[in-house]
Amino acid sequence: MRQTQFQRMLRNREVGFSQAQIDEYAEKILQKSHFDLAYLWQYTSDNLTPLKRADLITSSGKSLHDIFTDRLFNHFGGITPELSKQLYTEFGR
Repeated sequence: MRQTQFQRMLRNREVGFSQAQIDEYAEKILQKSHFDLAYLWQYTSDNLTPLKRADLITSSGKSLHDIFTDRLFNHFGGITPELSKQLYTEFGR
């Protein structure tokens, strides 16, 4: 079920973000590189970065989590073994 603009506004207020902030985060996701998205996916928890949160809905009706995963996995093809190795080399864990 698609949320109405009013429902999104109420939900976004509940989680502490304005619609403008959420839409700005969506733009940031679309500007991030494959490496940056893979780093965020592997090394940050959802509660530390709003970029991966499913409860933050953009004005287009998609969650930030959906935009993030679509860009990382569909646009870039996910986290390749080479990228995973590069992340491990630079950040460990």
